[in-house]
Parts: sequence; C-alpha cells; structure tokens
Amino acid sequence: MANFSPIVHTLSLGVEGSGSIQPAVGAYQYNEGDVVAIKAVPDQGWQFDGWSGGVTAPDLTATTVIVSSDKTVTAEFTPIMHALSLGVDGSGSTKPVLGTYRYREGDVVTVIAITGEGWRFDGWSGDVADSKSAVTTVTVSSNKTVTANFTPIVHTLSLEVDGSGSIQPAAGIHEYNQGDVVTITATPGEGWQFDGWSGDVTDSESAVTTVTVSSDMTVTAEFSPIVHTLSLGVDGSGSIQPAAGSHEYNEGDVVTITATPAEGWQFDGWSGDVSDSESAVTTVTVSSDKTVTANFSQAEPSWWKALHTVYDRVLAMFRSLGV
Repeated sequence: MANFSPIVHTLSLGVEGSGSIQPAVGAYQYNEGDVVAIKAVPDQGWQFDGWSGGVTAPDLTATTVIVSSDKTVTAEFTPIMHALSLGVDGSGSTKPVLGTYRYREGDVVTVIAITGEGWRFDGWSGDVADSKSAVTTVTVSSNKTVTANFTPIVHTLSLEVDGSGSIQPAAGIHEYNQGDVVTITATPGEGWQFDGWSGDVTDSESAVTTVTVSSDMTVTAEFSPIVHTLSLGVDGSGSIQPAAGSHEYNEGDVVTITATPAEGWQFDGWSGDVSDSESAVTTVTVSSDKTVTANFSQAEPSWWKALHTVYDRVLAMFRSLGV
C-alpha cells in the first residue's frame, strides 16, 4: 500500500517598524493550500502601511495568506507624522525659527518666544502647555499651528511748561512705543524767552530737539521773562521817581515816571522814548534797553519877570501911539 503525506511549507511572519501581528512574529508550518488569517496592529503613534509578501489584500490590516510555497510576509509600520507650524505676530522670533516642521505623533516639542527690541511677549495662541510662558511645550497629537504674540512696549512722555510759553506736542501726557524718537518744539510767550529743556533730550539748549523714548519720561520747557534795563537820569537840578539810576523791568512793562524840579528850576521835558515828553508825569513802555532823562533849567526870578512885564506894557503903549 502506498503512503501519502501533506506537502508542508514554512510561513515566516515579520514586522518592520513598531507594531504587532497575529499570529506573532515567527516561522510557522502549514500544509500546502492552507488559508491563514493574519492581522496587523500598529503601536500608538504608528500607522499600518501594508503587507509585503504574497497576501490576499496587502493594504488591509486583516487579510489572508494562501500557503502555496514557503513564504515570508512582513507587516510594515511607519510613524504617524504631523505638521507643527510656528508663526509670529508682532516683532520677535521663535525657536525653532518660524516655519513648518514635521514631528512624530506624541512628540513633545519645546518652543521659545524671543522678543524683539522694544517689544514684549504677550502669549501664545494655539495648543501649548502654558500660553503665558515664553518657554513652553507642544504635544504633537495632530497638525498644529502655534503663534508667538508680541506687542510694543509703551511708555508715557510727560511734557510740561515752566513759565509762559507753549510746546508741541502740547503739554500733557502722551504715549509712545519704546524707541520712538519724538520731535518737540518750544515757543516762548510774548515778552518771554526760552531758557532750555529739563529732562533727557538730545539738545537741552535748542528750542527744537528730540526725545528718544526709552522709559517713562518727563521733559519740561523752561521759559523766563525777557528783562531790559531802564536808565533814568537828570540834566539840571531836580529829581525823578523812580530815582535816577539803572532799573530792570520785564519786557512789556509800562513804568510811570515823574519829574520834580528843584526850587528855582523848571521842568523842560524828557529826552528818550516816553509817552509824552512835555509832561512831568508820563510813562515808558519797556521794549528794549532804554535811557530817559529829565531835563531841568533855571527859572527866571519873580522880580525879573515883573520887570519884563512892565517893559512889555510900555513898549506896547509906545507902539500904539506910533512912536
């Protein structure tokens, strides 16, 4: 009697990447013609990419192998990859630098926000561990976009006036971004002069200068009255009020001056820029340095005046008689 036995083949099952299969990785003996069910199970963060070897449906995780010869079948797994896009809103940068990167699912990526000069970090938008911290992490569980947000650092510039005058920008509190260069202008009021700026300016003596805003700052325009010298003098014998001498007055002041002749003298008028040169009491408007002098002359004696009066009358009588 003839003896027959099944033809036996070896089925070798393997894995490439991270995952498992059923039956487990190894070499198995099957009879020719057997249909073997196999299944691929990817590990977390990995995906099944297909079977290599002679399988019925190489793209399905669960398929079959028809054992027709010795065969090697491998389940192929690859990491699941996601895109992480880093962006910036404002002036600053990130580490990694802005752009789009691919990471494996489950990777934890450290991201750092770096502020530009004169700017501050205001937080992250997107799925991060701590949106307020400049150094934080992103867990890559899907495609993600993360943005570092920056805003300008703002300071106050307080502009003030000491004295009579105006400034541009106007006196008050103004807000500027850090690093801004602000032009400021001082204009004295009538009769006043600009004496300089107090505070951190480029040129404290120039009426037009600049301020570089580096912190909260206060800048003051200093004005003082324009002062002129009024020199009062006397020619002859008499007195004046204010007394003879040099006096200082603010520009625009109106000064009343009075001339009083000494006994036996008479007031003849003022020399210099006065309102009324013939009046013993008049005014001087101080618009510059000025010199004003009260002029006096000796008066004729009363008897001499009487004699002149008689003479004039006699002369007039003779003239009337035709003599």
